[in-house]
Amino acid sequence: MALVFESDAYRSDPARPGTHALVVGIGEYPYLLGGSHERQEVVGELALKQLTSSPASARAVCDWLLGTGTFAGVANAGLHNPAAPLATVDVLLSAADDHTDVPSAERLVSAILDWKDRCDTSEANVAFLYVCGHGLQLTDLVLLASDFGDPHHRGNLWKGALSLDSIHQGMAKCKARQQFLFFDCCRAYQTQLRVRVATGVQAFDDLVDDPRRHHIAAYATLEGEYAFGAIHQPSYFTAALLDGLSGFGSEPGNGGWEVTNGSLSRALHKLMEFDTKTTPNRQMVEGRLTGDAVLHRLRERPKVKLRVECQPAHRMGGATFSITCAAESYTHRGQDGPFTSLISPGEWAFELRHDDANLSPQHDLVLCVPPTFPKLFQVV
Repeated sequence: MALVFESDAYRSDPARPGTHALVVGIGEYPYLLGGSHERQEVVGELALKQLTSSPASARAVCDWLLGTGTFAGVANAGLHNPAAPLATVDVLLSAADDHTDVPSAERLVSAILDWKDRCDTSEANVAFLYVCGHGLQLTDLVLLASDFGDPHHRGNLWKGALSLDSIHQGMAKCKARQQFLFFDCCRAYQTQLRVRVATGVQAFDDLVDDPRRHHIAAYATLEGEYAFGAIHQPSYFTAALLDGLSGFGSEPGNGGWEVTNGSLSRALHKLMEFDTKTTPNRQMVEGRLTGDAVLHRLRERPKVKLRVECQPAHRMGGATFSITCAAESYTHRGQDGPFTSLISPGEWAFELRHDDANLSPQHDLVLCVPPTFPKLFQVV
């Protein structure tokens, strides 16, 4: 299937350095629970349902790459990398209302190999991979393809699953020395499975993890754990990833702010923890990285996610927060709940005054930098 995006520069010269993206979002599984061809023998082994968050997540990632959405308060920003401008975007999507290119196991392997071929055109290329769907931890971490459970696999379920470990390790052979790989799926062990040594289809035949590449492989959750998302919304991991890519995961460098493998690795868990503080399903991101890779250069200074509150919580009612930095200043009454805002990086003066005359004012001077700054005043 044709690429959803192909730059003029890539068409005229495929060897010109660029960023090549492959985005996969699998939500519709015909043979799993609630699917159009639900198979009880498969459902009995794995009580896995249809997903709505995966397609929403993949669409959002595409929007960010192409600059067709608003992220971190910036509209139509898009990937900006002068050293490796966006060259190609390929999308495989399986949802009840969209079958852009159905990601069967066979189609997934083909798309990954085609993507690697595009990335192989220059060592200065940047490889970008995002996958989202049902995941299982077997011998390898596997992504269930849309045709998982297809009876044509003739008794071998794992013909419908793709080894993500083989992609992570196999891409070490790719000429593109800068790689950003994002795996948004569960990594839980299924205790009801009788088979413990199974694995998925291997995308590459020679698995070599080369430490000389500059890369990150970011996993939505730890091995043995689940990953979560709200219905019809990007997953918690993807929401944090998009915030990080848009600037909250940036660091100063080369005269501006840039998103690197290191800055993303440091930011992802902080962003997800900050944003899912009040949700019951919290998860921890795992990042594996080597070297230094740059994905995105910001066109303007980033913001910092700020939250200010009191401990114990009942002291919020009489509290007044004031924060100041250069030309920016905010005042907030605690009775309206925690103060949240997007602020500029820099040194900020925090002040807390309370209606209770027995409580002394509190002052603090702190350096606030991306991604987040949760400020907690202890009021005793």
